[in-house]
Amino acid sequence: MNNGVSIIVVSYNIAPSLQRCLDSYLNLIDSATDEIIVIDNNSTDHSADMVEKNFPNVKPVSYTHLRAHETVLDLVCRLLLEKQKTQKKTKKNTHISRTHA
Repeated sequence: MNNGVSIIVVSYNIAPSLQRCLDSYLNLIDSATDEIIVIDNNSTDHSADMVEKNFPNVKPVSYTHLRAHETVLDLVCRLLLEKQKTQKKTKKNTHISRTHA
């Protein structure tokens, strides 16, 4: 049973690179079980608009979702934990791991 993968991309003013990145990821993932989340740091190059327009299956998240004293990593962990809680209700297993590039 495939529980799926969450790919999280943090971006700031990298629209052309982000488009290539998302195109590549979409060719690799199973759209039925995997997801891509883009966290945009209030880009001024319309990166977030490009994601919403060109990638309807990608979940955009804005830095405006950050809570007081929360870092991007905190936001990512919170999003994944919320997903895990939702999946537990539907009896799915989720493994959360953290890696640094």
